[in-house]
Parts: sequence; C-alpha cells; structure tokens
Amino acid sequence: MSEQYLITIAITEEWLNAGVLGIIIAVSILKGLDVWLALQQRAYVNAVKRFEENHPNDT
Repeated sequence: MSEQYLITIAITEEWLNAGVLGIIIAVSILKGLDVWLALQQRAYVNAVKRFEENHPNDT
C-alpha cells in the first residue's frame, strides 16, 4: 500500500472517532431535503401555472 493510502485511512479513522463523518452525512441529508423541497415547490408552481393556462375563466 502506498503512504498516501495509509494516511487517508488514518485520517478517515480520526474523523470517525471525532464524529465528523456523522456531521457530514447529516448535512448531506439536509441538503438533499432542501433540494427535494425545492423540486416539490417548483412542481406545485408549474401545476398551478398549467391549471391557470387550461382554465382561464376559473382564476
């Protein structure tokens, strides 16, 4: 194994011990949730626009 590879393993183990990896995972999940909510909001806005275009007398 190369020295770089061993250093990476050592750093990863330190991060696991410090709980940093857990924080990174939590942030990733939250960012993913933000993206999902943004997509849901966009889908809703598009649906409303489509409804207004198809039913101009109802709005």
